Amino acid sequence: MTKMLFIDIETAPILGHVWSLWQQNVGLNQIKEDWYIMSFCAKWAGKDEIIYEDGRDTPEDDYSMLLSLHKLLDEADYVVAHNGDRFDIKKIKARMILNGLTPPAPFKSIDTLKIVKKEFAFTSNKLAYLTDKLCKTKKLDHASFAGFSLWTECLRGNEEAWEEMREYNIVDVISLEELYEVLRPWSSMHPNVNAQSDDETTACPKCGSHHIVKRGFFHTNKGKFQRYKCTDCNGWSSATNTMNTKEKRVSLLQSR
Repeated sequence: MTKMLFIDIETAPILGHVWSLWQQNVGLNQIKEDWYIMSFCAKWAGKDEIIYEDGRDTPEDDYSMLLSLHKLLDEADYVVAHNGDRFDIKKIKARMILNGLTPPAPFKSIDTLKIVKKEFAFTSNKLAYLTDKLCKTKKLDHASFAGFSLWTECLRGNEEAWEEMREYNIVDVISLEELYEVLRPWSSMHPNVNAQSDDETTACPKCGSHHIVKRGFFHTNKGKFQRYKCTDCNGWSSATNTMNTKEKRVSLLQSR
């Protein structure tokens, strides 16, 4: 059975010395404190348990969180995050190598932001907008600490701010899983989750369900293929073997 991990991290800002508020080119010698992981939340697909850790008791030291993240990634077949390919996954790997950790076992990334950009033209591709429009669980607005003040108050050790960060992080992951399930049937770039199974029964490549029905045919320049629809996730797929006879395959010409 494939293991899919939903994940979201929050990082500390880079603190530095600057001369102005506009168009700054900050040199490395102007950095006072580099970024690090402040908190993370993770959840296995189909499980109720929420995994959350933060660094409120060990400011600027994310090593313990990195060990936990390494264990989770090491077990995952798929990792789902919004903008994960550019942010979450790369940031986690950067902190791991800087702390002397070895790479976790290889996994496949599913970036919901990439799905959204490829398949749709929404007013906004931000998680807050998408979950507001498509999900029952909405990304939280900041309550007592608006915007950047949540991060600065956490850095100051404000327990109320850390509790808000915790709730913020957790809801992000819960809403992310729901968003993924909404987007999944629309994705033409989704990896074939059934490819990792030893089960030889035909199954949906997007969710692995065996509840699929034949629904028409898919045609390419190579021939005619059986088309399927999943009655669980509503995703579409097609067989990999052509339905054309040997004679028909031989008779097909390719445009030049």
